[in-house]
Amino acid sequence: MAKGMREKRSSETMVSCVMPTYNRRAFVPHAIRYFLRQDYPLKELIIIDDGTDSIADLVPDDPSIRYYSLAGRIPLGAKLNLAWSRITAPVSGRIGLRPVDGGNYISTGTTNGIATITQIAPIDVEFAIPQDRVPEVQERLAQGAKLDATAFDRTRTRRLANGTFATLDNLVDTATGTVKAKARFSNADDALFPNQFVNLRLLLRTVSSAVVVPVTALRHGPNGDYVYVLNDDSTVSQRPVTRQSWQQASRPPDRRARSA
Repeated sequence: MAKGMREKRSSETMVSCVMPTYNRRAFVPHAIRYFLRQDYPLKELIIIDDGTDSIADLVPDDPSIRYYSLAGRIPLGAKLNLAWSRITAPVSGRIGLRPVDGGNYISTGTTNGIATITQIAPIDVEFAIPQDRVPEVQERLAQGAKLDATAFDRTRTRRLANGTFATLDNLVDTATGTVKAKARFSNADDALFPNQFVNLRLLLRTVSSAVVVPVTALRHGPNGDYVYVLNDDSTVSQRPVTRQSWQQASRPPDRRARSA
């Protein structure tokens, strides 16, 4: 739409012209010539163009003509109305089964909403650390170490994903004697699913040139720890050892993947 406007200070006469939305480029030159050839002096012609196709090239270079283009400029009120006509999710993720169908009546007080979106990339795995091992974790974190975490399936035979330790809780669960913690996984391949049961292994440190034995091979006696060594003549002998560190055989039962 374009408007032509002229005025005389004595009578304040104003003439407006509404341009059609079709064939505008053919109509504009005729409209400009019409206003410029009137029998009384034209002080100023103002053209306001709010069409999608610009007509700036059709406006002559005349000091008495002012041209304004509103293309791409949406008034604030219109922007607000458009914003309320579209619902945009604040996060990306996996959308669940729809709780409503087309034609259902919904309002701001609808309990289940219109969709449930669960963020799965990244995703956090919540697990528990025995309270006796918490100082070791804190020591490594204070050293600036990046602790690697590996998630395994329920049978602990298949590796699902690799991630890193994220954070510790701020209290000990007195019922289990453990502290909750979280590890974060990028989960780019969707290997982890929200609320999935997984087993997690947290690597605190790597000891080089260490002799490793199964926990069940380490025996305890009145003189300290010892192991049985198999000799070349197919006999065994008892050998005292000094235990440096060992992994706790029992693991907390509840580790579930949760969305970040």
